[in-house]
Amino acid sequence: DGAHHRYETMQVRVDDDGPFDPLPSSSDVSDPMENGTLARPFDAIQEGINAAGPGDVVMVMDGTYRGKGNWELEFQAKPITVRSANGPGSTVIDLELFSWFHFVAFGAGETRATRFQGFHVTNFDPWNNGARAIRFGHGSSPTVEECRFTQAALNTGAIGLEGRTRGKISRCEFDRFPIGIQIDEGRPLISDCLFHGGNTGINLAMGLGTTDCANSTVPLTVQTTITGAGVGLRAVPGAFPTVENSILWDNTTQILTPNPGDVTVRHSDVQGGWPGVGNINTDPLFVNALADDYRLTAGSPTIDAANNTAAGNGAADLEGGTRFFDRPGTPDTGIGPPPIADMGADEWTDCNGNGIDD
Repeated sequence: DGAHHRYETMQVRVDDDGPFDPLPSSSDVSDPMENGTLARPFDAIQEGINAAGPGDVVMVMDGTYRGKGNWELEFQAKPITVRSANGPGSTVIDLELFSWFHFVAFGAGETRATRFQGFHVTNFDPWNNGARAIRFGHGSSPTVEECRFTQAALNTGAIGLEGRTRGKISRCEFDRFPIGIQIDEGRPLISDCLFHGGNTGINLAMGLGTTDCANSTVPLTVQTTITGAGVGLRAVPGAFPTVENSILWDNTTQILTPNPGDVTVRHSDVQGGWPGVGNINTDPLFVNALADDYRLTAGSPTIDAANNTAAGNGAADLEGGTRFFDRPGTPDTGIGPPPIADMGADEWTDCNGNGIDD
């Protein structure tokens, strides 16, 4: 009885341009026989979530998703993966400058086994000024990865966390969002992310929280790399963030806190300097910051300068490449057996041997 006993996971298909969809690129009119299969995919993401069971994958095909069923998504505490077929370059969630409150709301019950992966979320302008596109509610700890956030109204944020969440945000790009990540309460892991532009990269607005930012740049984008922001990392009294293997460069203020001793920074490149083991204050030498290219050039002092333990085993960088790639001729100034990881969101790699980051 498939309604009550599940012995294997399924792939639930969503396609805004399915073969029998009477109104492609719109969820207003659907295939009356849609069932989430390859032949009869759903045309709205929420329909796929509703049909999915524990361990299932909701596969969202290439396209631009708008309208009913693609806003205000509720995961219902299901341990499922909702991901695009080919990444944020091919799958866009266009909120059309309208939303009641949130685009995705995680409530109590989601764990890191609940995953949202591979989307470009854009045009967020909620009726509730100050809302966040993705909300980690009280007790929820989902995983958001490989997403790109662009175009938002003033005072809004891409991701907001509250209620002691321990969720994970990795390999995401925050492109000129007013606030990249707002943490009202919680201990999330933020890794391999890029924040560039906007008012604040990461904002710890309340105490009782600890943030671990591994391999991130916080200005020029908190590389998680944080760059070009008004403030890279802001922390109020009672917040005790830890930043490792990151780059905070070319923000107006790299780290803003009334209690500098509350912010632990290690093996990171912070413009103006910051006390801590392995920290440097040297231009990271991005390929072309004016063109939003925050990869590292071959002479960057952040290459082979991180802490391998903090980087994590089997970790990938922002672009999905290996996190451990040795550059011959560069001194290993980091910690751990070679190859040693680089600081920031993007690992320097040279696959074709031409001496240029690939």
